[in-house]
Amino acid sequence: MRRFWFYLGLIGRYLGLFVTVGVLASAALALVPDVRAPGPFMDRWQENLRVFLLFDYFAIDPNRGFSVWDVLLAASWRTGTLLLGALAFSLGPALILSLRIEQSRNPRISRVTAQVLRSLSNLPVLIWAILFMLVAFQFAGIVPVFSQIREGAGAAVAAAVILPILALVLGDGALGSTLDRFQARARDIGRSETMLAVRARGLRQGRFLVRSMVPDVVDEAASKATLFLSGAIVIEVIFEWQGLGWRIWQALGSVKDYPVILGCVTVVMALVLGAHLLRDVLRAAALPHLR
Repeated sequence: MRRFWFYLGLIGRYLGLFVTVGVLASAALALVPDVRAPGPFMDRWQENLRVFLLFDYFAIDPNRGFSVWDVLLAASWRTGTLLLGALAFSLGPALILSLRIEQSRNPRISRVTAQVLRSLSNLPVLIWAILFMLVAFQFAGIVPVFSQIREGAGAAVAAAVILPILALVLGDGALGSTLDRFQARARDIGRSETMLAVRARGLRQGRFLVRSMVPDVVDEAASKATLFLSGAIVIEVIFEWQGLGWRIWQALGSVKDYPVILGCVTVVMALVLGAHLLRDVLRAAALPHLR
């Protein structure tokens, strides 16, 4: 019963935060006059709240010819693909290198590789995105934008998928901070009394290391999900990757499509808070003393 109330309180806390941020976002959008809703601030805020709280995105808008939900569904899977790819390219290599450095008798190559990746990740996301765009066009004649996935073939499709993910992973120190955390954690585990006992018994050290680092991997994934979603706006605009960030950018432009903006903000909030909720649930399950 105590566990039930703990998880219920955890879900309630994140749900309350989700609603609070949504109400504030609705108010912020209501501050901007809209030609389709020229009334006073309170009327626009009430309309935004109705859309947010009732999730009223399914109605077909005669001005668009489709519903906001259609836009959100298409944009969400594109941003989700970008996010999952970035998490895989970030957490996977960092975990493998950290384990090899800790377990190998001569980890020189792994250490050098980690140091090179750490140095490369010091550049901002914007710089990496522009560099990848220029290199792909200059040396391969490819413009790695999202439309290549539908119309291109072979190298063009691979470049349009991989280069945005690499720019997101390498930018803003994301990969470097993950490497630092995983290496420090693997070092601590490797020098712990439990690991000494594992070595003394001749058991497999790798399995114990991986199992002990699961909470750290989950925690890092939730933290990096927030960072990657922030950087995804830059990536999606430059590579025309028509996800949530690109939709927000377009809606803030000449179109001023506030229902789409509110919908995209709602989905981004759900992704971020959902990742952190999943992290807290898994950590509580793996570490009972946190409950």
